[in-house]
Amino acid sequence: MASGSMIGASIQFYNDNQYVFAQTNQSPEADDQDVSVDANDNVKITLKGNDDKNVESNNAVASVEVTENNETNQAPQAFDQVTNEANLSDYRYAVWSAGEEEDRYIFFSRSTDGGNTFSTPLSLSGKSRTEVFNPEVSSSGNIVYVVWQGQSENGNQDIFMRKSVDYGSSFSGVENLSNDPGGSGNPQITINGNTTHVAWEGTTPANNYIFYSKSDDGSKFDLPQKIGGNKGIPYSPELIVKDNPVMDSFTFKAVDDNGAESNVATVEVNVETVNQNTPKDETNSISIDSSQEIDITLKAKDLNKDPIKYEIVTPPTEGHLDKFDPNSGKVTYVPDGDNKIDIQWHNYQNGQDTIVSKVVDNGQDGNDDGNNVQVQNDDPFKSKQ
Repeated sequence: MASGSMIGASIQFYNDNQYVFAQTNQSPEADDQDVSVDANDNVKITLKGNDDKNVESNNAVASVEVTENNETNQAPQAFDQVTNEANLSDYRYAVWSAGEEEDRYIFFSRSTDGGNTFSTPLSLSGKSRTEVFNPEVSSSGNIVYVVWQGQSENGNQDIFMRKSVDYGSSFSGVENLSNDPGGSGNPQITINGNTTHVAWEGTTPANNYIFYSKSDDGSKFDLPQKIGGNKGIPYSPELIVKDNPVMDSFTFKAVDDNGAESNVATVEVNVETVNQNTPKDETNSISIDSSQEIDITLKAKDLNKDPIKYEIVTPPTEGHLDKFDPNSGKVTYVPDGDNKIDIQWHNYQNGQDTIVSKVVDNGQDGNDDGNNVQVQNDDPFKSKQ
């Protein structure tokens, strides 16, 4: 009980069928033997009274329970967090070629429940069977690309593509990416950030090349580039995504409706490498829809159960925050830089097969780094000399 608190009590006495009232207004800290305070701050006052004939009553004890109104608003508490995951959605996409040797379809099917069930196959190559082979699929968010090798109107093999912007529910018309008077085959495709990369092997009169094209916004692809020299026979290109794991952090606080602020808490963001593609055979490709964006829910608690709002104190340095809701604390972390893209392919020359690699996208600036083709001494078919 606070020092100097005054205790008032009205004590009623009964004597000879008459009520006698005594009033007291005493401090529990006064030096008075008639007032005592127990360990729980309850006050006991011992009093007696006189009637109109000056006859004293017996001693009466009044117990007074003291309750202090000492409630104060407590500031909310924010909690540090560590996240170590990249988003994986429930979408899965599968493509394959089926039919006779030269009379085939390119089929597409999707799953919306993590691969437990798949939709009825859809023919992307049309209603009629044609010479179509080697389909590949890549996805990011609601965007899905499918490429394959097929016979064009002029009779040669070209690289065709169809795009979906609604998770594979529908597709745009067929686009001829290579449109080469020679022949093209074995396409590869990958989506990295906002950029879509496609590579394939092709022939021009008397020469073989690896071709490469990209789209920065998904609406139009660049004219195909010839990658590497014209020596030997290049084949089997592969797009290699050099994933860059991100380690970043940002801070936040919570504020209740009385203006009380929490401590500043830290969220550590660790974006790990996620393999988008599953193992495939030569007529089947599966894409697991994934991205490096991370959905985060900030955590704080208010002991008074007051409504709270979240505030970002310091933003991340390697990415940015999107879709921030100050009421729920939900926010999405988005890394700023794309990953580095290499093209690797086999080159057969003078009885030897080597692996050739070239950087086509540096990631941060999205441009070729200008490095020359690098040849690795890797001969999978013949023993090294």
